[in-house]
Amino acid sequence: MKKVFTLLTAFVLFASAGIAQVKFGPTAGVDYCIMSTTYQNTANEPDNNDPISGIGFHVGGAINLHFTDYIGLQPEVVFSQRSASDEFTLEYQDAGGNDVVAKTTSTLSHNHLKIPLMLMFSPNPKVSIYAGPQAAFLLGGKSSGESTLTVNNETTTTSLDVSGDEAVEGVSGFEFGACFGAQVNLDMGVSVGVRAERGFTPVNEDFQNVSETRWFVPQLTVAYMLGGE
Repeated sequence: MKKVFTLLTAFVLFASAGIAQVKFGPTAGVDYCIMSTTYQNTANEPDNNDPISGIGFHVGGAINLHFTDYIGLQPEVVFSQRSASDEFTLEYQDAGGNDVVAKTTSTLSHNHLKIPLMLMFSPNPKVSIYAGPQAAFLLGGKSSGESTLTVNNETTTTSLDVSGDEAVEGVSGFEFGACFGAQVNLDMGVSVGVRAERGFTPVNEDFQNVSETRWFVPQLTVAYMLGGE
């Protein structure tokens, strides 16, 4: 996958001789992050295997290389933080007849340096649609959780916060995926777009042919581009 992305990057450099217009500028936005897990054997799938989700963000820069009024390329370098949270509650009676409520909440966040390379088509100056491959490199992360155990209205709470390498243990350092979307080009170089990222390679590094976890991230993004005509 890395070789494919390297070849596409080389194509950008080679094609730059035919560039008719160059724009560049910052980009930022908010992400709705969805993490889902699929199992090779459905017999191994737990009952509560619903996707987990959370809010993240991205910020970076983009270069818009237009070869004609309609066709161009847009490589970007973006820092992103993807986040997802989960909650589980279990109510039961113990052997002594006591009412027990066990509740667990957990949140994880993964920081990435992403490099999307998108082919852009602009049917008119106000609208652009784009799609292309994306490489994402893991920079680190954080995980936190809280467990509460309530027995006859008496509650005990345990908290855990982990950061650094320990928080991303077992997480793949590289993700290959795709990015696609559309944007409206406003006046003064401002554009507002809706896009989505989909990871093709699994998040879990050593899944042992049991399960695979992947990110799907719809985004709202704003850019301010300089240059051009």
